[in-house]
Amino acid sequence: MFEVLRAVTQEVRHSNLLAWLLDPSGNHGLGDYFVRLFLWKTTSLAKHEGIGSLSPVDVDALDLTRVLVRREWRGIDIFLSIAEQSFVCAIENKVEAAEHGDQLLRYARECSAEFPECVYHFVFLSATGARPSQPEWVSFGYEHIADLVERTLQAKGKSIGDEVALFLRHYVSMLRRHIVRESEIGELCERIYGKHRQALDLLFEYRPDTQAELRRILEELIEEDPAFDLDYCSKVYIKFAPRAWTSTELRRAGSGSSRIVVFMFQNRPDSLTLYLEIQPGDPAVRSRIHEAARNSSIFRVPAKLSPQYSRIFKRDFLRAADYEQPLEWLEDQIKVRMQAFKKNDFPEIDKVIQEIQFA
Repeated sequence: MFEVLRAVTQEVRHSNLLAWLLDPSGNHGLGDYFVRLFLWKTTSLAKHEGIGSLSPVDVDALDLTRVLVRREWRGIDIFLSIAEQSFVCAIENKVEAAEHGDQLLRYARECSAEFPECVYHFVFLSATGARPSQPEWVSFGYEHIADLVERTLQAKGKSIGDEVALFLRHYVSMLRRHIVRESEIGELCERIYGKHRQALDLLFEYRPDTQAELRRILEELIEEDPAFDLDYCSKVYIKFAPRAWTSTELRRAGSGSSRIVVFMFQNRPDSLTLYLEIQPGDPAVRSRIHEAARNSSIFRVPAKLSPQYSRIFKRDFLRAADYEQPLEWLEDQIKVRMQAFKKNDFPEIDKVIQEIQFA
């Protein structure tokens, strides 16, 4: 069902599901079983790494039936707390994205400021079990999540509803197929690579690079259009802006770009998305752009303007399933969707931006 719903790599869906499992009052029928397993495992890893002040023994002493589970509290993906026992657990979840900025440091500070007398437990959850930037956060991988859900099914499968059990089996199957590296496959790949290293290295060196090809296609497409100018470009980010946006205020920006508001293709290995982004620059100019965009239905504007980058428009050009097609097909789709963008979206966006008064 996760594949059908295209929820395999949607971080918010994983966070919602995990928050549901961790909630002892959830309608899954597990009570505090899963949250206790999760805390046992993560505190054991933390103790092994010499971080944190909570141990598995401490977890046994907690009344986990009283855990309050919140989503996106102060930006934290999953937040657990027991006020009566001065316990706080923050979980930052990364499925495909990487840790960015100082978010882990900020989240830890938010917890200590709001709950100064509590025992803190910080978990950095990722597909690969990546090492977090902050030493007080314990690394936890989705392989562990799959193991915990399987253990839950073995222990509680007969006592929970058939629908819940089926749902959890689907989730584990999806994790092992798409998110977690299977250990047997990994070992097989290592043996093959060890035996044929030189040949495989040569193949890797000359393999087709779809991202690089799509960058070339996008740059050529933009350069061929007299209405647009290429801005900063890399393999992942291809930025461009209309030549008609000549206002001096719109051209004052930094961070690898000459403009304060710019269109940007995000060229990832399994997706291509077009954004309109407000970049770093004069706060007054950025605020005017943000305010103007909020008054037009074509934009998707965050309520609060980020001090760094704020994306105010989004169009999907390619999705994961598209990458099963040959490069020629991808190029045709990009051209078709670019024409649709120029015809349907761009005129309204252009009108809003050009009518902003900065004086």
